[in-house]
Amino acid sequence: MPHRIWLCWLIFMGSGCSVVYDHRLESSGGVLFSNHPQEVTAPYMNRLSWASEGIRQQLPLSTERVRPVTVFLSGTPADSGTVIRRYQTGFAGWYSSLLNSIWLSGDPDDDGTSILLKSESLETFQHELAHHMTSNIDGIQRRWWLVEGIACFFEGGFDPGDGGFSIPPIHLKFYEKCRRELRRRGRQQFLNDLEETVQGNYRSFYSTDSELLYRYALSWALFWHLAETVPAESDLESRIRAISKLTDDQVLAESESLLDRLRKSTTERLREHLMNPELRRWAVDGMLTRYRINGNDLLEVLKLDLEASSDPIWAWCSVSKLLGSRGIRLTSSIRQEWIGRFNSFMTEATPRQKITICEAIIPGSRSFLLTDSIVDCLESTDPDLRVVAAKTLASISRQKTIVSPHFWANGDPDLRSLEVQSWRDYLQD
Repeated sequence: MPHRIWLCWLIFMGSGCSVVYDHRLESSGGVLFSNHPQEVTAPYMNRLSWASEGIRQQLPLSTERVRPVTVFLSGTPADSGTVIRRYQTGFAGWYSSLLNSIWLSGDPDDDGTSILLKSESLETFQHELAHHMTSNIDGIQRRWWLVEGIACFFEGGFDPGDGGFSIPPIHLKFYEKCRRELRRRGRQQFLNDLEETVQGNYRSFYSTDSELLYRYALSWALFWHLAETVPAESDLESRIRAISKLTDDQVLAESESLLDRLRKSTTERLREHLMNPELRRWAVDGMLTRYRINGNDLLEVLKLDLEASSDPIWAWCSVSKLLGSRGIRLTSSIRQEWIGRFNSFMTEATPRQKITICEAIIPGSRSFLLTDSIVDCLESTDPDLRVVAAKTLASISRQKTIVSPHFWANGDPDLRSLEVQSWRDYLQD
């Protein structure tokens, strides 16, 4: 872009973004501009504060001079009335060190929900935020595999249940991608691809082709492996400095041993950490995406979390996903026992807890077993809960139901009662 255009852009953005954005929100991590409603912006504000503080704790020296970032949340708001056609959805995000800014854009999904609310979109935001927080690390500039490997490493950061920021043993998406491509391409081609990734220039690394995700996965895998194999250091920051000093030849000399570390399956890796209180939630979340998993064992792990945690919502959200999953095996007696436990908890839960659980329920017929408790939510005095419950019911049942947010939030109470009664009659038949 010509320098004159860059200058105009900088002047315009510095003059006050409220010219083009309705909302300006601030946190310790930076400022966010958005035209999206609060339910969309809130997760990004939370992620901005939590992840930036978490990365600072992991890299205290490298982040000393990092300034608060400016985030632009663009795209079409879900409440704009714009007609979105199926397969028309999209999400994009990138970071500019020159502008000290992250730009994200997302349209509504075809069901009217903003694609910005999808977990993958928040992960992309965390990835771009990691670029910002690590931009001052000496020795990584213009080494694109290392720039992306570090960002992918911190992209996987998760909350272990205490509000902290922890790095998981593996990044599930990139670990699986590497194992899949290793099987498909063969050992020698995989090693050749590692070499091309490490030695590639900007144009070859970021070329917009179908291999970009693969290069990200290779970058993560190299950094993940080197972080464990460089001479023992007491902290992650020291290990990153040691890796940044390695030559390309020294990095590639570790390729063969990286392949050995990719031998274990993802499920094996997850099982190793199910009983670790600090990694339990990460391991359970990962296991819930597997197939042909013994659900009885997972429920025993969730029982431990319910006994140990003062906040039971994550565990009950996980129970709802487990009961609704087609890929997890459960004995009939155990399934009925936990459906009963779930229903008992829902009678005691607060409206906010019920909303969180309803939003976590997996769409599909298996989740229909939880319908009784969700129908009860339609009679709540909380209009937000009624709206979410109706949407959840529509996603797990073929029964025709009214999903209009206006109807459930502000509609005639008598008409709402008739709709609830129709559900009661349906469940009794």
